[in-house]
Amino acid sequence: MRPISKFSINQFRGITDLTLDGLGDINILVGDNNVGKTSILEAICCWHAPQDINNIVMLARTRIEAYLDRTLNITFDAFYSLFPYSKMNDEKYIDLSITFNNNTHSMMIRGGIEKRIMQVAPHKNFEIDNEMLYLREINEEVEEVDIECFVGVMSLDKNTIEICVRSDGYRYREITNPFIEMHYVSPGHHLIYRNITRGTMYFNKDILKLIKLFDNEIIDYGLEMNILNKRPIEMIHHKKLGVVPVFTFGDGLKRVLTLARYIVQAKNGVLLIDEIDTSIHVSILTEIFQWFIRACKKFNVQVFASTHSLEALKCLTDIAIQDKQSDLVVFKIEHYNENFFAKRYSEEKLGFIINEMGQDVR
Repeated sequence: MRPISKFSINQFRGITDLTLDGLGDINILVGDNNVGKTSILEAICCWHAPQDINNIVMLARTRIEAYLDRTLNITFDAFYSLFPYSKMNDEKYIDLSITFNNNTHSMMIRGGIEKRIMQVAPHKNFEIDNEMLYLREINEEVEEVDIECFVGVMSLDKNTIEICVRSDGYRYREITNPFIEMHYVSPGHHLIYRNITRGTMYFNKDILKLIKLFDNEIIDYGLEMNILNKRPIEMIHHKKLGVVPVFTFGDGLKRVLTLARYIVQAKNGVLLIDEIDTSIHVSILTEIFQWFIRACKKFNVQVFASTHSLEALKCLTDIAIQDKQSDLVVFKIEHYNENFFAKRYSEEKLGFIINEMGQDVR
């Protein structure tokens, strides 16, 4: 279950010279706010497709999903922010390395801003056809304009390709051939994405037990045909409410369904979760995390997750100690005088510190 055994960030966002070594099946990142936990998860996610710029651009979008309609170039701004801050004309670079299936790989993105003449599809224009009384589309030729771009190279080990990221709202394609099967779940993922029940039939009975923790009168869940638009919609069967859409329930229920979906999709790969305890009340953390660890083991998924919750950390530690077969490791990320450190705790040491000494390692 442990494809990644070591990971290093030489340069990514504001992080330099940080190594996570001795990785486990479940790896939890803790530390103060703004210490770089989310950035570490994003840096790991670069290895989903380390020689495909589409992966990096779409990764950059995860922090701005709620703002994507505000401006055309917000995706470009998010991509540019992945690089350490410097003057606009300075060359920027990302530098990472990983030990994956006992082989060590390195990747780098290097480049800067320049203007290039690019083809742009025209906006659709229409005119009124007075004889036929309808709007007719006017065909216009493709324009060529100066567009600000990030231009440079992207390398995986010794293989290098040229890249150009446009700032004009250009749509980037999905990744079809990943280097490592990897999926990223942001804190607000369950609020934005649809089809959160996709794949959950692999443990339908378990999921039904879990969502009944949020409402004991839930009978079942699944896709139903919407009678208004004839499209499938995710529904909950409820004793009192009848058949109602999933989105009418609380965030905790949607979060559990989201986690279940992405465990299945990350089969034999890696699942990255920012704030693993988001929307889940402390009273049911044990049941949720017990199922989560079992499911990850079943689908051979290695986990990297962050948390600010001492209750979540204690709960995960106690489960891992009792399980005996799940290897949980906690890394406390610290930042002093522009230097980054990762202090590693095994589940046994963490259990002793939290349960016996009563100390807070966050």
